[in-house]
Amino acid sequence: MLTALLITAILAVVITGLVFLSAMQDIKDDY
Repeated sequence: MLTALLITAILAVVITGLVFLSAMQDIKDDY
């Protein structure tokens, strides 16, 4: 049970990190 929660938490962090990086790249391209 705890392992499943850890896996979901890690996946959420990785996804948010990728989205944040892509957003930062878009902002850099705009300016």
